[in-house]
Amino acid sequence: MDMPMHPNPIAGTLIPTAPSVRYRIDRSLPRQTTGRSSRTAVGLPSRHTVRVRYVMRQRVLSLGQDYWVTDDGGNRAFLVDGKVLAFRRTFELKGPRGEVYAVGRKRLIALRDTMVVRVGGAHAATVRKKLFSPLRHSFTIALATGERWEARGDLIEKNYTLEGPRGVVAQTSRKWFRIRDTYGVEIYHPDVPLALAIVVCIDELVAAERGRE
Repeated sequence: MDMPMHPNPIAGTLIPTAPSVRYRIDRSLPRQTTGRSSRTAVGLPSRHTVRVRYVMRQRVLSLGQDYWVTDDGGNRAFLVDGKVLAFRRTFELKGPRGEVYAVGRKRLIALRDTMVVRVGGAHAATVRKKLFSPLRHSFTIALATGERWEARGDLIEKNYTLEGPRGVVAQTSRKWFRIRDTYGVEIYHPDVPLALAIVVCIDELVAAERGRE
């Protein structure tokens, strides 16, 4: 079944929307019903938010590896294609036919560790570590639309929340899985490829910083 499409407000291209089905990366993912959420506290998704769940493999880019994101029927939906090019970490988030939905690339010259996400060839987001944060690892995401998101929580252990001015964008957790270097991601934002690409960027930046310690 083909994924529904909608215009990308950043680049004017078509990207997959979050369908009202359950999502996963492999068959080991616990089933999760999507649709209305019962959480209505401030800062959490509204009860009308569509929720999709994925499984991530930690720091795949550093090894130049790739992995597939599959839907509930075992169909391939996204490919995270990691590359190491001339000391620069980069990845492409692709569809099952090889179409590129987003590209993440680490900046070589920057005051702070920074990765840039491009969608449809246009700048979509900048992900960087937050300066003077009381948290050891805290990141800000500046979207091309002017909106700002922030990743808060235990980013090392992959238990954090990605929040924007309109509420939670995504949440990550290891609690669903026992497999090493694996963690789950729930996405509440309609631009699933963009949110997923940002999560991959955060993982790479945290791992790179820890590698220098």
